[in-house]
Amino acid sequence: MKFLVLLCVALVAGFMFVRHFSGQPPLQGVVLDEAKRQALLVSRARPAVILTPGSGFETRTAGWRTLGPKTRRGIDGDARLWFALHETQEGGRLVTALAEAHNNWLWEAAHHPPYPVLRQNQYDWQGETLYESIYQLPEAEDPFGQGLADNEHVLIYRAKFLLFFRKMQVIVEYREPLPATQARDAQDDAPLLNAFRDRARQCWQVSFPDKARLAGLTPQMEKLEPAAERFSRRLLSRWVGEMYWHDDI
Repeated sequence: MKFLVLLCVALVAGFMFVRHFSGQPPLQGVVLDEAKRQALLVSRARPAVILTPGSGFETRTAGWRTLGPKTRRGIDGDARLWFALHETQEGGRLVTALAEAHNNWLWEAAHHPPYPVLRQNQYDWQGETLYESIYQLPEAEDPFGQGLADNEHVLIYRAKFLLFFRKMQVIVEYREPLPATQARDAQDDAPLLNAFRDRARQCWQVSFPDKARLAGLTPQMEKLEPAAERFSRRLLSRWVGEMYWHDDI
């Protein structure tokens, strides 16, 4: 009889546990701002973070993909990417993303970018290190392509944070088509890069909310659905950068 009582208690406790946590908002999800037609990416992990598009950007699509980034061990890593793609009516394109390393994988240092960069910098941002870079990419290699010809290029500004002991990446990218006449000499065109950087910095906001702000957003969080197949897992796995096993030296 005692065994049956303990079994019943365990079953009830398990039911209540599942019921409680199945109704909780996701750790990573979106909060919809219907007035602005925007999706704000939100992570409740440590530290909590909110990714907000700038004024004039409307969200076109959002979703998640599992990834297998490159590693030092010659095998694929294990990660998941949540992202939202935003655009202006003038054609500016913004990507906001959260990339979480799974199991014992961690993200490589942010100053090892996945692509050759034209310019890079790092500085303090609200108590976290912001890694900033500018690079150009052929349309064929861009996981967030804009429908250009494969041999055309886009100019990309990336702001990146490494959080939670390198378990989480926050990536924000602003991109514009780059005419062929400028693509060849972009690295030496300081006025072009400076103007592009200044535009890009106005297009996004990353904030690390306090408990009160997060509590206000949490009930509105929605789970993201799997992303469309046009967002290539192979290209996205390269785009997020490399991983390493926690005990690799």
